[in-house]
Amino acid sequence: KKPMPVQEQAIPALFAGRDVIARAQTGTGKTLAYLCPIISRLSDTTKNIQAIILVPNGELASQINKQLEDVFSYDNCPYSSMFVTGEGNINRQLEALKHKPAILVGTPARVYQLINIKKLKVHEVKTIVLDEADKLLGKTYIEHVYSIRKSLMKYTQVLLFSASIDKKTRKEANSLTYKAIDININAIKNSE
Repeated sequence: KKPMPVQEQAIPALFAGRDVIARAQTGTGKTLAYLCPIISRLSDTTKNIQAIILVPNGELASQINKQLEDVFSYDNCPYSSMFVTGEGNINRQLEALKHKPAILVGTPARVYQLINIKKLKVHEVKTIVLDEADKLLGKTYIEHVYSIRKSLMKYTQVLLFSASIDKKTRKEANSLTYKAIDININAIKNSE
């Protein structure tokens, strides 16, 4: 009925096309804060991927994809989503990509692999999300994250959502974004 604080601050910025770095605790509505604007801006004039959501593990990829499937299950919705992870069978994932999902949720290594073997067309991606950005910008994933970002259009909107962002992560986040709006719900809660 009423948006959560992270949603109140992030959604208008996302609709304005701004890059966003948002920090808010787990369970505060971060996922819907980025999914709602992404879904509302999908275009049925293309069959290519329009948004990529990077996550550090298959469990989170599955959860986010389930939320998307719930939204896309309404009658006559022309969009779909899918998730890809390194644990999944790549041949099955390649087959599923033929159904032309609008949104792809995945782990960085597998998303990069699909781009690298030219099975994932990303020239129409309008938005990339780094969910749990603190983990994705750590040494395990960062190389693939940067490679994916380089393969996208220069003006692709970059959104980073996380429960915490330290100084090192902040520096990496700044190098991926352009004049990002900084949202820190934790600071607001702590100052009350």
